[in-house]
Amino acid sequence: MLVREATSNKPLGSLTVFAMHTAIYGGAPFSACYPGHLQTHLRRQFDAPDFVSLFGEGCAGDVNHINVSNSDLQDGETYPPVVGARLASTIHEALPYARPVKAGQLAMRSVTVHAPVTPVSDADYTAARKLMQDLDRNNAPFLTVVDAWSKMFRREFWRKHDGKLPQEVQAIRLDRDTAIVTLPHEVFVELGLAIKSASPFRTTLVISLANDLDFYIPTRRAFAEGHYEPTACPLEPGCGERLVHAAVTLLNELKP
Repeated sequence: MLVREATSNKPLGSLTVFAMHTAIYGGAPFSACYPGHLQTHLRRQFDAPDFVSLFGEGCAGDVNHINVSNSDLQDGETYPPVVGARLASTIHEALPYARPVKAGQLAMRSVTVHAPVTPVSDADYTAARKLMQDLDRNNAPFLTVVDAWSKMFRREFWRKHDGKLPQEVQAIRLDRDTAIVTLPHEVFVELGLAIKSASPFRTTLVISLANDLDFYIPTRRAFAEGHYEPTACPLEPGCGERLVHAAVTLLNELKP
């Protein structure tokens, strides 16, 4: 999405939504990763040094930047500028096909989904807490540590929310053809695609990591398959599908 000044048509800013982790860069110094390089390229393309590039990470919970079929260098130092440049080039190529957002149709809906949290016994919580306290010395396997971390969250969510974690889902109508959905946490790509597929809007931008960012939101199938992301999620299977249902319901309510 590109924002221009009404009278001069000067580019002022943009919103880019891209489903890939903003975690290519690692180590010191602190980095804005590829969204920072994207803004640099857009400022150059639009000849606008004050241009503001907003970035929303799409549903990228199970998507990473590594192309396993490509032998080109993809390390944290050299690859973020490549991704930023390619995104800027894609945006530039798409500009001739841009259509204006019609005024006077802005609307918003929001709903809170109360997601069931998997219970944890006193014995399991005590063991998890001890493991985390001794983390630097116990040489525990990675997934054992992830499981303990999840159990700490689960106990906290039961204490604070009685086992029903509130999660806000938002839908914003820009005009009759364009909408934005925001979801909490790192949502799996299939869930974002499900929202787009079921949306009544011609263009639907789905942004994750909105309002909360504690853990992954896998699909039901991923819970059955197991490993890192489902182990890290303290919620019961179906948590992602609940967010999809809530988002699609809001979009249908907003459709003119």
